[in-house]
Amino acid sequence: MRYLVIVFIIVFANLLFGQNSSHVVITEITPSLVSSDHTSEGFMVTLTSGRIIHFFRFDAGIDGNHTGNTGKVVKRYTDDGGLTWSPNSVVFEDYLDNRNVNGGLVGNDRIVLIFRRFQANSSTHIDLNLIFSDDGGETWSPREIINSIGVCSDTHTLINVPGKGYLNVFSNNFYIEIRFSSDGVTWNDISYTWDYRATEQYRINESSFAYTKEGKIIGLMRNETYAIGGNYFQVVSGDTGSTWSNPISTNIADGYFCPSPCIFYDEKHDDLWAIATDRRGGNSSNINNLHSELWIYSNKVEDIFSTPQNWSLKEKMNRPNPNLLRLYGYATYAKKLDGNYLIVFTESNKKSNNNENADFYQFEIKYIETIAPITNNLTACYSDSDIELTAFGYDIKWYVDSTLSTLVFCGAVFNPEILTYGIYKYYVTQTDSVYGFESPPAIVTLTVNPLPIIAINYDYVTIYNNESVQLEAFNAINYKWEPSIGLDTTIGQIVNAKPTESQIYTVIGTDINGCTNLAFVTVNVDSLVAINDNSEFYELLVYPNPTSGRFIIELPYNNVNQIAILDIKGKTILKQDVVSIESNFNESFDLSNYSEGFYFIQITTDKGTYLRKLLLSHNF
Repeated sequence: MRYLVIVFIIVFANLLFGQNSSHVVITEITPSLVSSDHTSEGFMVTLTSGRIIHFFRFDAGIDGNHTGNTGKVVKRYTDDGGLTWSPNSVVFEDYLDNRNVNGGLVGNDRIVLIFRRFQANSSTHIDLNLIFSDDGGETWSPREIINSIGVCSDTHTLINVPGKGYLNVFSNNFYIEIRFSSDGVTWNDISYTWDYRATEQYRINESSFAYTKEGKIIGLMRNETYAIGGNYFQVVSGDTGSTWSNPISTNIADGYFCPSPCIFYDEKHDDLWAIATDRRGGNSSNINNLHSELWIYSNKVEDIFSTPQNWSLKEKMNRPNPNLLRLYGYATYAKKLDGNYLIVFTESNKKSNNNENADFYQFEIKYIETIAPITNNLTACYSDSDIELTAFGYDIKWYVDSTLSTLVFCGAVFNPEILTYGIYKYYVTQTDSVYGFESPPAIVTLTVNPLPIIAINYDYVTIYNNESVQLEAFNAINYKWEPSIGLDTTIGQIVNAKPTESQIYTVIGTDINGCTNLAFVTVNVDSLVAINDNSEFYELLVYPNPTSGRFIIELPYNNVNQIAILDIKGKTILKQDVVSIESNFNESFDLSNYSEGFYFIQITTDKGTYLRKLLLSHNF
């Protein structure tokens, strides 16, 4: 019997946490695009084909810098989840610095790209622009200007809010506004603003928002105070963005200053993620950026919706290129078709000409489903000799202990050795072909049920010509009898057998667990003839019949030679020879010490042997 155990095909690393049916691993940080060019910020989209496209600012060569009128919008893509990337190709460029690249996906594959044009020579904002593509980024619409107090779009994606459309955020110093659009192109109406330009009560700027569930939207905002404790603000809406809270400080990054936040919601696992990159050197002259870190948080929505100080830190990672220049940050994400997340962020250091260099690094947040959805509890019968467990994944291993110390098999198809019935537990892992880390185990419970012990009311029974016997089986719920010769039915617990010659019957019993077993009975057919009412011995009297033990046999003289008492199997238990007499035969017999059941009175004469049935019941 074959059993299929589903273990998802996944890639993972050595950082894991979580106690639910899914574990989460965070891979190590690896270079994504490292060169002498300045590559920074941006956003990613995942097309229906699975292709991930990364859009960002690009400023070429040794002269490339944080700002400069040679900055342009470019793209690259990956078709293998970020393992390899295409060369860069230009999306938009002109005589200005094209920067602060953001946008997202609308519908299936409409890409909306929003960027800022900036005059770097005079540090002057020019305008906020939008282009879009309906063919996967191959061709683009003419540039359109978005009129807003905000100078850039912040969200890392366009957020689909039920009943409202796509949410986007535009920001400036002390100012953030929310707008909705049905097509991702028209952003005319402002839905809500946080405007502290006059009071400077909250030094808000760049932000990131996520729609979660039940009308709840959560946003994080950059806090420009630069003082220790001046970390992200949080705002929330419980009515799909109609009303909002005021900004409240969070506990993210232990109070270190962080630029643009990144927040997203995984609906399947009900996890809200936040990624921060600290620039701690800006907080105090006594602290430098050498030890800046990436901070990764995850919470259930209800845990932090009303308590912004309740963000739960899942992992901290050191910046990949430690140096005294600020960690650039600006993490962005793409959800892959396998449900996992590719994260790309910017690292920075000084070039030889003292310009800022910026490179991309990446890691992944991966969900590892550790329990097969429908086959983690299996049943089999002890008689099954071909139990086959199959798992799908990389480098499958089967263990018999939770500590993964006793390996019993390597490979996708496992035939466990079953020595007896009982409960067997197997712990199934896979090892990633890229990173080489072994996953937490999927637990497979195999219950091997014992076979039913099928019994029949006889092992061996003798009947005589023209007689039948009732056969009854026990200890199952369904029965099938073979062969059908002489049986009144082949299905059921009780059958009547009247074969014309000796026959071995097999009953196949199936119990409540679906396990089957066999039992056998031999029905021996003797050539003796049973006495009936038309027999010459119709005057034979046996009384009382049924009897509790003692009974009398009475018959007239008729050349009787012998009388014997036989049990149901035909074994002689009492025998008496009869001498020739002129009077009637009248004798008493006692079966009180014998087991209850049917017996036969066998009468032997010169003409043959005849039978009469007797029922012995001690309670009669």
